[in-house]
Amino acid sequence: MENTLKILEHTLPRYFDRAREMFASVNAIRHTKTANKRQPSEETKRKLRTALFYEDQFYKFVKARFYKQLKSIDLT
Repeated sequence: MENTLKILEHTLPRYFDRAREMFASVNAIRHTKTANKRQPSEETKRKLRTALFYEDQFYKFVKARFYKQLKSIDLT
């Protein structure tokens, strides 16, 4: 979340000025944990990877672009 706010502060300062500071001050992060969480079976994982192939490719593209933006902000 911190990095997302950092990018938004940089690209849209009019709307997100000091967003990280405000986010931290209200302690907006809430940690929850599911009790007795079961891991999906390998068959389930395989079926999901097949069914969501294009979504996974898009996610990887967006993730790479996000880190590229973050790196360019850190360099300036």
